[in-house]
Amino acid sequence: MTVNHPWSGAPCKISPRGASMIMRKVRDQPRTTRQDLVNDLKRAGTTVSKKTIRNTLRRHGLKSCSARKVPLLKPAHVQARLKFANDHLDDPEEEWEKVMWSDETKIELFGLNSTRRVWRKKKDEYNPKNTIPTVKHGGGNIILWGCFSAKGTGRLHRIEGRMDGAMYREILANNLLPSVRALKMGRGWVFQHDNDPKHTARETKEWLRKKHLKVLEWPSQSPDLNPIENLWRELKVRIAQRQPRNLKDLEKVCMEECVPPAPPPTTALTCVLRCFPCEPSWAGSPFLHRPPTPPHPMVRMTRSKTFQAYLPSCHRTYSCIHCRAHLANHDELISKSFQGSQGRAYLFNSVVNVGCGPAEERVLLTGLHAVADIYCENCKTTLGWKYEHAFESSQKYKEGKFIIELAHMIKDNGWD
Repeated sequence: MTVNHPWSGAPCKISPRGASMIMRKVRDQPRTTRQDLVNDLKRAGTTVSKKTIRNTLRRHGLKSCSARKVPLLKPAHVQARLKFANDHLDDPEEEWEKVMWSDETKIELFGLNSTRRVWRKKKDEYNPKNTIPTVKHGGGNIILWGCFSAKGTGRLHRIEGRMDGAMYREILANNLLPSVRALKMGRGWVFQHDNDPKHTARETKEWLRKKHLKVLEWPSQSPDLNPIENLWRELKVRIAQRQPRNLKDLEKVCMEECVPPAPPPTTALTCVLRCFPCEPSWAGSPFLHRPPTPPHPMVRMTRSKTFQAYLPSCHRTYSCIHCRAHLANHDELISKSFQGSQGRAYLFNSVVNVGCGPAEERVLLTGLHAVADIYCENCKTTLGWKYEHAFESSQKYKEGKFIIELAHMIKDNGWD
Protein backbone atom coordinates (compact mmCIF):
# COMPACT_ATOMS: atom_id res chain seq x y z
CA MET A 1 0.00 0.00 0.00
CA THR A 2 1.37 3.43 -1.01
CA VAL A 3 1.47 6.05 1.72
CA ASN A 4 1.86 9.76 0.92
CA HIS A 5 4.39 11.36 3.24
CA PRO A 6 4.67 15.13 3.74
CA TRP A 7 7.39 16.90 1.78
CA SER A 8 10.80 17.13 3.39
CA GLY A 9 12.23 20.46 4.49
CA ALA A 10 11.26 23.13 6.94
CA PRO A 11 7.64 24.32 6.84
CA CYS A 12 6.90 27.80 5.49
CA LYS A 13 7.20 30.36 8.29
CA ILE A 14 4.65 32.67 6.72
CA SER A 15 1.09 31.37 6.99
CA PRO A 16 -1.40 31.77 4.12
CA ARG A 17 -3.01 34.56 6.11
CA GLY A 18 0.36 36.30 6.52
CA ALA A 19 1.05 35.91 2.80
CA SER A 20 -2.34 37.48 2.02
CA MET A 21 -1.51 40.39 4.29
CA ILE A 22 1.83 40.90 2.50
CA MET A 23 0.23 40.79 -0.94
CA ARG A 24 -2.53 43.20 0.12
CA LYS A 25 -0.02 45.75 1.42
CA VAL A 26 2.23 45.48 -1.64
CA ARG A 27 -0.77 45.85 -3.92
CA ASP A 28 -1.97 48.97 -2.09
CA GLN A 29 1.53 50.42 -1.53
CA PRO A 30 3.96 49.18 -4.23
CA ARG A 31 6.81 51.23 -2.70
CA THR A 32 6.73 49.22 0.52
CA THR A 33 10.20 47.87 1.39
CA ARG A 34 11.02 44.35 2.54
CA GLN A 35 12.00 45.76 5.95
CA ASP A 36 8.55 47.31 6.29
CA LEU A 37 6.98 43.91 5.66
CA VAL A 38 9.35 42.24 8.12
CA ASN A 39 8.27 44.76 10.79
CA ASP A 40 4.56 44.23 10.00
CA LEU A 41 4.88 40.46 10.40
CA LYS A 42 6.91 40.89 13.59
CA ARG A 43 4.13 42.96 15.10
CA ALA A 44 1.74 40.16 14.13
CA GLY A 45 3.90 37.61 15.96
CA THR A 46 5.90 36.14 13.06
CA THR A 47 9.64 36.72 12.77
CA VAL A 48 11.11 36.25 9.30
CA SER A 49 14.05 37.56 7.29
CA LYS A 50 13.97 39.85 4.28
CA LYS A 51 15.02 36.90 2.11
CA THR A 52 11.88 35.03 3.18
CA ILE A 53 9.79 38.06 2.24
CA ARG A 54 11.47 38.17 -1.16
CA ASN A 55 10.85 34.47 -1.78
CA THR A 56 7.20 34.82 -0.81
CA LEU A 57 6.68 37.74 -3.19
CA ARG A 58 8.43 35.89 -6.01
CA ARG A 59 6.20 32.87 -5.52
CA HIS A 60 3.28 35.22 -6.15
CA GLY A 61 4.85 36.57 -9.33
CA LEU A 62 6.26 39.83 -7.95
CA LYS A 63 9.82 41.11 -8.06
CA SER A 64 11.49 44.37 -7.10
CA CYS A 65 11.87 46.70 -10.10
CA SER A 66 12.94 50.28 -10.64
CA ALA A 67 9.95 52.61 -10.94
CA ARG A 68 9.59 53.95 -14.47
CA LYS A 69 9.93 57.70 -14.88
CA VAL A 70 7.00 59.29 -16.68
CA PRO A 71 5.94 62.89 -17.32
CA LEU A 72 3.93 64.56 -14.57
CA LEU A 73 0.45 64.75 -16.07
CA LYS A 74 -2.51 66.84 -15.02
CA PRO A 75 -6.05 65.84 -16.08
CA ALA A 76 -5.89 68.36 -18.93
CA HIS A 77 -2.67 66.76 -20.20
CA VAL A 78 -4.23 63.30 -20.09
CA GLN A 79 -7.23 64.50 -22.09
CA ALA A 80 -4.99 66.21 -24.66
CA ARG A 81 -2.88 63.06 -25.10
CA LEU A 82 -6.00 60.91 -25.46
CA LYS A 83 -7.43 63.29 -28.06
CA PHE A 84 -4.14 63.19 -30.00
CA ALA A 85 -4.18 59.38 -29.97
CA ASN A 86 -7.81 59.17 -31.10
CA ASP A 87 -7.32 61.79 -33.83
CA HIS A 88 -4.39 59.90 -35.35
CA LEU A 89 -5.27 56.31 -34.50
CA ASP A 90 -6.28 55.40 -38.06
CA ASP A 91 -3.66 57.46 -39.90
CA PRO A 92 -1.85 55.34 -42.52
CA GLU A 93 1.87 54.78 -42.19
CA GLU A 94 2.49 56.96 -45.23
CA GLU A 95 1.32 59.96 -43.23
CA TRP A 96 3.94 59.35 -40.53
CA GLU A 97 6.66 59.08 -43.16
CA LYS A 98 6.00 62.74 -43.95
CA VAL A 99 6.71 63.94 -40.39
CA MET A 100 10.01 65.64 -39.56
CA TRP A 101 10.53 65.11 -35.82
CA SER A 102 12.68 67.54 -33.83
CA ASP A 103 13.80 68.27 -30.29
CA GLU A 104 16.65 69.53 -28.11
CA THR A 105 18.70 67.40 -25.74
CA LYS A 106 21.50 67.81 -23.21
CA ILE A 107 24.55 65.58 -23.65
CA GLU A 108 26.77 65.25 -20.58
CA LEU A 109 30.44 64.39 -20.82
CA PHE A 110 30.09 61.51 -18.36
CA GLY A 111 26.33 61.14 -18.59
CA LEU A 112 25.92 57.37 -19.01
CA ASN A 113 29.10 56.15 -17.32
CA SER A 114 27.18 55.28 -14.19
CA THR A 115 25.50 52.42 -16.06
CA ARG A 116 28.69 50.74 -17.25
CA ARG A 117 29.44 47.24 -15.95
CA VAL A 118 32.80 45.46 -15.75
CA TRP A 119 33.99 41.88 -15.25
CA ARG A 120 36.29 41.67 -12.25
CA LYS A 121 37.25 39.55 -9.30
CA LYS A 122 35.99 40.29 -5.79
CA LYS A 123 39.08 42.20 -4.59
CA ASP A 124 39.71 44.12 -7.82
CA GLU A 125 36.98 46.73 -7.40
CA TYR A 126 39.48 49.63 -7.13
CA ASN A 127 41.71 48.57 -10.01
CA PRO A 128 41.78 51.60 -12.36
CA LYS A 129 40.53 49.39 -15.17
CA ASN A 130 37.43 48.59 -13.14
CA THR A 131 36.56 52.10 -11.95
CA ILE A 132 34.81 55.08 -13.52
CA PRO A 133 36.01 58.60 -12.67
CA THR A 134 33.24 60.83 -11.37
CA VAL A 135 32.99 64.59 -11.54
CA LYS A 136 30.37 67.08 -10.38
CA HIS A 137 27.46 67.89 -12.68
CA GLY A 138 28.47 65.28 -15.26
CA GLY A 139 31.74 67.02 -16.20
CA GLY A 140 29.99 69.67 -18.27
CA ASN A 141 27.49 69.32 -21.09
CA ILE A 142 26.42 70.61 -24.47
CA ILE A 143 22.91 71.28 -25.78
CA LEU A 144 22.00 69.92 -29.21
CA TRP A 145 19.10 70.45 -31.59
CA GLY A 146 18.36 67.69 -34.07
CA CYS A 147 15.72 66.33 -36.42
CA PHE A 148 14.93 63.16 -38.31
CA SER A 149 12.24 61.49 -40.38
CA ALA A 150 11.56 58.05 -41.82
CA LYS A 151 14.00 58.94 -44.61
CA GLY A 152 16.97 59.47 -42.26
CA THR A 153 18.59 61.95 -39.91
CA GLY A 154 18.80 65.67 -40.51
CA ARG A 155 21.39 68.16 -39.35
CA LEU A 156 22.65 68.31 -35.78
CA HIS A 157 23.29 71.76 -34.31
CA ARG A 158 25.03 72.72 -31.07
CA ILE A 159 23.24 75.48 -29.18
CA GLU A 160 25.65 78.06 -27.77
CA GLY A 161 24.44 80.04 -24.77
CA ARG A 162 20.80 80.48 -23.82
CA MET A 163 18.37 79.86 -26.66
CA ASP A 164 15.58 82.37 -27.23
CA GLY A 165 12.94 82.64 -29.93
CA ALA A 166 15.22 84.47 -32.37
CA MET A 167 17.95 81.84 -32.03
CA TYR A 168 15.40 79.06 -32.49
CA ARG A 169 14.12 80.58 -35.73
CA GLU A 170 17.70 80.91 -36.95
CA ILE A 171 18.30 77.23 -36.16
CA LEU A 172 15.23 76.25 -38.15
CA ALA A 173 16.29 78.37 -41.11
CA ASN A 174 19.88 77.06 -41.15
CA ASN A 175 19.23 73.41 -40.25
CA LEU A 176 15.60 72.34 -40.63
CA LEU A 177 14.98 73.54 -44.17
CA PRO A 178 18.32 72.23 -45.53
CA SER A 179 17.61 68.88 -43.85
CA VAL A 180 14.22 68.66 -45.54
CA ARG A 181 15.81 69.32 -48.93
CA ALA A 182 18.64 66.85 -48.31
CA LEU A 183 16.22 64.09 -47.29
CA LYS A 184 13.95 64.88 -50.26
CA MET A 185 10.86 65.06 -48.11
CA GLY A 186 8.83 66.46 -50.98
CA ARG A 187 5.62 68.40 -50.69
CA GLY A 188 3.15 67.89 -47.89
CA TRP A 189 5.70 67.17 -45.18
CA VAL A 190 4.80 68.04 -41.57
CA PHE A 191 7.03 69.61 -38.93
CA GLN A 192 6.85 68.46 -35.32
CA HIS A 193 8.14 70.30 -32.28
CA ASP A 194 6.91 70.45 -28.69
CA ASN A 195 5.15 73.28 -26.87
CA ASP A 196 8.22 75.00 -25.47
CA PRO A 197 7.53 78.76 -25.13
CA LYS A 198 10.20 79.50 -27.75
CA HIS A 199 8.42 77.20 -30.19
CA THR A 200 4.97 78.66 -29.60
CA ALA A 201 6.01 82.32 -29.48
CA ARG A 202 4.06 84.67 -31.77
CA GLU A 203 7.13 85.50 -33.86
CA THR A 204 7.94 81.81 -34.32
CA LYS A 205 4.39 80.99 -35.41
CA GLU A 206 4.49 83.87 -37.86
CA TRP A 207 7.83 82.66 -39.25
CA LEU A 208 6.42 79.16 -39.74
CA ARG A 209 3.35 80.60 -41.45
CA LYS A 210 5.43 82.68 -43.86
CA LYS A 211 7.49 79.61 -44.74
CA HIS A 212 4.23 77.71 -45.37
CA LEU A 213 5.21 74.97 -42.92
CA LYS A 214 2.52 72.65 -41.65
CA VAL A 215 3.01 71.96 -37.92
CA LEU A 216 1.80 68.83 -36.17
CA GLU A 217 -0.48 69.71 -33.26
CA TRP A 218 1.29 68.35 -30.20
CA PRO A 219 -0.10 67.62 -26.70
CA SER A 220 1.75 69.23 -23.79
CA GLN A 221 3.87 67.15 -21.41
CA SER A 222 4.40 64.42 -24.03
CA PRO A 223 8.12 63.90 -24.61
CA ASP A 224 7.53 60.14 -24.48
CA LEU A 225 5.47 60.35 -27.68
CA ASN A 226 8.36 61.78 -29.70
CA PRO A 227 10.43 59.03 -31.38
CA ILE A 228 13.51 61.25 -31.40
CA GLU A 229 13.86 60.62 -27.64
CA ASN A 230 14.82 57.04 -28.45
CA LEU A 231 17.43 58.24 -30.92
CA TRP A 232 18.88 60.61 -28.33
CA ARG A 233 19.27 57.59 -26.04
CA GLU A 234 21.01 55.68 -28.83
CA LEU A 235 23.37 58.61 -29.37
CA LYS A 236 24.21 58.85 -25.66
CA VAL A 237 25.03 55.14 -25.50
CA ARG A 238 27.37 55.50 -28.48
CA ILE A 239 29.06 58.52 -26.91
CA ALA A 240 29.62 56.65 -23.63
CA GLN A 241 31.29 53.83 -25.56
CA ARG A 242 33.74 56.25 -27.21
CA GLN A 243 34.55 58.07 -23.95
CA PRO A 244 35.30 61.65 -25.08
CA ARG A 245 37.78 63.49 -22.83
CA ASN A 246 36.47 67.05 -23.01
CA LEU A 247 33.59 69.09 -24.38
CA LYS A 248 35.35 69.67 -27.70
CA ASP A 249 35.79 65.93 -28.17
CA LEU A 250 32.19 65.44 -27.06
CA GLU A 251 30.87 67.72 -29.79
CA LYS A 252 33.11 66.05 -32.37
CA VAL A 253 31.90 62.57 -31.38
CA CYS A 254 28.27 63.71 -31.56
CA MET A 255 28.72 65.03 -35.08
CA GLU A 256 30.54 61.88 -36.20
CA GLU A 257 27.90 59.55 -34.76
CA CYS A 258 25.11 61.51 -36.39
CA VAL A 259 26.47 61.36 -39.94
CA PRO A 260 23.33 60.55 -41.94
CA PRO A 261 23.59 57.00 -43.33
CA ALA A 262 22.09 55.67 -46.51
CA PRO A 263 18.30 55.90 -46.49
CA PRO A 264 16.64 53.02 -44.65
CA PRO A 265 14.24 50.59 -46.34
CA THR A 266 10.91 51.97 -47.45
CA THR A 267 9.12 50.56 -44.43
CA ALA A 268 7.21 53.39 -42.85
CA LEU A 269 7.39 55.07 -39.50
CA THR A 270 4.90 53.39 -37.15
CA CYS A 271 3.52 55.78 -34.56
CA VAL A 272 2.33 54.20 -31.34
CA LEU A 273 -0.89 55.92 -30.43
CA ARG A 274 -1.54 54.54 -26.97
CA CYS A 275 0.50 57.14 -25.10
CA PHE A 276 3.72 55.13 -25.53
CA PRO A 277 6.91 56.40 -27.20
CA CYS A 278 7.06 56.17 -30.99
CA GLU A 279 9.96 54.69 -32.90
CA PRO A 280 10.92 54.00 -36.50
CA SER A 281 9.72 50.55 -37.49
CA TRP A 282 12.92 49.47 -39.15
CA ALA A 283 15.40 47.38 -37.18
CA GLY A 284 18.33 49.67 -36.47
CA SER A 285 18.74 53.34 -35.70
CA PRO A 286 19.51 56.19 -38.13
CA PHE A 287 22.33 57.10 -35.74
CA LEU A 288 24.08 53.78 -36.38
CA HIS A 289 26.63 53.52 -39.14
CA ARG A 290 25.79 49.89 -39.99
CA PRO A 291 22.85 49.17 -42.35
CA PRO A 292 19.62 47.88 -40.81
CA THR A 293 19.39 44.14 -40.24
CA PRO A 294 16.59 42.46 -42.23
CA PRO A 295 13.84 41.17 -39.94
CA HIS A 296 13.45 37.54 -39.00
CA PRO A 297 10.96 35.76 -41.32
CA MET A 298 8.62 35.17 -38.36
CA VAL A 299 8.77 38.81 -37.25
CA ARG A 300 5.90 41.25 -37.52
CA MET A 301 5.76 44.87 -36.40
CA THR A 302 3.15 45.93 -33.88
CA ARG A 303 1.61 49.13 -32.48
CA SER A 304 1.46 47.94 -28.90
CA LYS A 305 5.12 48.44 -28.00
CA THR A 306 8.11 50.23 -29.47
CA PHE A 307 11.31 49.75 -31.43
CA GLN A 308 11.25 45.94 -31.26
CA ALA A 309 10.65 43.05 -33.58
CA TYR A 310 7.71 40.99 -32.38
CA LEU A 311 7.14 37.30 -32.94
CA PRO A 312 3.56 36.14 -33.65
CA SER A 313 1.50 35.66 -30.50
CA CYS A 314 0.35 32.24 -31.68
CA HIS A 315 3.87 30.85 -31.17
CA ARG A 316 5.61 30.06 -27.92
CA THR A 317 8.39 32.58 -27.49
CA TYR A 318 11.23 33.51 -25.15
CA SER A 319 11.62 37.15 -24.06
CA CYS A 320 14.23 39.22 -22.23
CA ILE A 321 13.44 39.04 -18.53
CA HIS A 322 14.65 42.63 -18.02
CA CYS A 323 12.58 44.47 -20.67
CA ARG A 324 10.28 41.76 -22.16
CA ALA A 325 11.62 42.22 -25.71
CA HIS A 326 11.09 39.07 -27.74
CA LEU A 327 14.26 37.03 -28.28
CA ALA A 328 13.44 33.70 -29.94
CA ASN A 329 10.72 31.38 -31.14
CA HIS A 330 10.48 28.03 -29.33
CA ASP A 331 10.69 26.30 -32.73
CA GLU A 332 14.22 27.70 -33.08
CA LEU A 333 15.39 25.97 -29.88
CA ILE A 334 18.09 23.35 -30.56
CA SER A 335 19.20 22.28 -27.10
CA LYS A 336 18.71 23.04 -23.40
CA SER A 337 21.89 21.21 -22.34
CA PHE A 338 24.31 24.11 -22.25
CA GLN A 339 26.00 25.98 -19.42
CA GLY A 340 26.61 29.71 -19.20
CA SER A 341 28.37 31.93 -16.69
CA GLN A 342 25.13 32.22 -14.67
CA GLY A 343 23.82 28.67 -14.93
CA ARG A 344 21.84 26.85 -17.58
CA ALA A 345 21.68 28.17 -21.12
CA TYR A 346 19.76 27.32 -24.31
CA LEU A 347 21.09 27.00 -27.85
CA PHE A 348 18.97 28.65 -30.57
CA ASN A 349 19.17 28.52 -34.33
CA SER A 350 18.14 32.18 -34.72
CA VAL A 351 17.15 35.11 -32.51
CA VAL A 352 15.63 38.61 -32.83
CA ASN A 353 16.18 41.96 -31.07
CA VAL A 354 19.76 40.93 -30.37
CA GLY A 355 23.01 42.79 -31.09
CA CYS A 356 26.39 41.18 -31.55
CA GLY A 357 29.78 42.32 -30.30
CA PRO A 358 33.25 41.60 -31.75
CA ALA A 359 34.35 37.97 -32.03
CA GLU A 360 37.18 36.61 -29.91
CA GLU A 361 38.68 33.21 -29.22
CA ARG A 362 37.66 31.54 -25.95
CA VAL A 363 38.29 28.15 -24.40
CA LEU A 364 34.86 26.81 -23.44
CA LEU A 365 33.86 23.50 -21.86
CA THR A 366 33.72 21.90 -25.30
CA GLY A 367 37.01 23.31 -26.59
CA LEU A 368 38.31 26.38 -28.40
CA HIS A 369 35.74 28.54 -30.19
CA ALA A 370 35.54 31.99 -31.74
CA VAL A 371 32.50 33.60 -30.09
CA ALA A 372 30.92 37.05 -29.89
CA ASP A 373 28.90 38.35 -26.95
CA ILE A 374 25.25 39.10 -27.74
CA TYR A 375 23.08 41.65 -25.98
CA CYS A 376 19.46 42.77 -25.95
CA GLU A 377 19.03 45.66 -28.37
CA ASN A 378 16.33 47.15 -26.16
CA CYS A 379 17.91 47.20 -22.67
CA LYS A 380 21.57 46.45 -23.64
CA THR A 381 21.84 43.51 -21.19
CA THR A 382 24.41 40.87 -22.16
CA LEU A 383 22.45 37.67 -22.82
CA GLY A 384 25.04 35.11 -23.92
CA TRP A 385 27.12 34.61 -27.04
CA LYS A 386 27.12 33.60 -30.70
CA TYR A 387 29.34 30.85 -32.05
CA GLU A 388 31.25 32.34 -34.97
CA HIS A 389 33.71 29.48 -35.52
CA ALA A 390 34.41 26.08 -33.98
CA PHE A 391 37.97 24.71 -34.21
CA GLU A 392 36.96 21.10 -33.61
CA SER A 393 35.02 19.22 -36.27
CA SER A 394 32.61 17.74 -33.72
CA GLN A 395 31.51 21.27 -32.73
CA LYS A 396 30.90 22.65 -36.23
CA TYR A 397 27.13 22.35 -35.81
CA LYS A 398 27.26 25.31 -33.40
CA GLU A 399 28.57 27.81 -35.94
CA GLY A 400 26.11 30.66 -36.47
CA LYS A 401 24.01 29.53 -33.50
CA PHE A 402 23.19 31.56 -30.38
CA ILE A 403 23.49 30.82 -26.65
CA ILE A 404 21.10 32.68 -24.31
CA GLU A 405 21.38 32.13 -20.58
CA LEU A 406 18.23 31.01 -18.82
CA ALA A 407 18.72 33.72 -16.17
CA HIS A 408 18.00 36.37 -18.83
CA MET A 409 14.91 34.75 -20.40
CA ILE A 410 11.24 34.42 -19.60
CA LYS A 411 8.55 32.45 -21.42
CA ASP A 412 5.89 34.37 -23.35
CA ASN A 413 2.80 33.44 -25.40
CA GLY A 414 1.13 30.06 -25.57
CA TRP A 415 2.88 28.25 -22.73
CA ASP A 416 -0.31 27.52 -20.79
